[in-house]
Amino acid sequence: MRRIVAHELAHLWILEATSSQKTLGDGNRDLRVSSWLNEGIYESVGLAAIEDTAKAVACREWFHGLREPVRFGELSEILDGLDSDRRSWAFDVVVGCVQELTPSFDLRRIAGSIGTVERLLRPDAICSVDTIHRACRALAGHLSSEGSSAEAD
Repeated sequence: MRRIVAHELAHLWILEATSSQKTLGDGNRDLRVSSWLNEGIYESVGLAAIEDTAKAVACREWFHGLREPVRFGELSEILDGLDSDRRSWAFDVVVGCVQELTPSFDLRRIAGSIGTVERLLRPDAICSVDTIHRACRALAGHLSSEGSSAEAD
């Protein structure tokens, strides 16, 4: 139950952080974050709430072994299709993606930089460990330059 509550509260957190609105069945028309990133963060928060590090580690390791190339946009489409038979698979992939981001950035920093993460991991980009690592390096540069400009103010 704690995992589900944390997952649902994370929905509110990301909606607020991105000034998004979500109504069931609206096709995500007012959602300002991709479903793959959205659900990856939600599930990661849920796993953290119940301290299920085994599942988080398993998703990350599974993501490292991913052999089927898939684009981030395809993951979002699968996750948006509530009756898709690949939805469970997609959840494991996006949790693995977010777990790959979290050693470098905690979930709060990722959520606070969703616009930048979205620009770095565009829907047409292939979801891979290399892609995530390139995004981590770029995000680190963005956050450090953001921090230096804030210090200069």
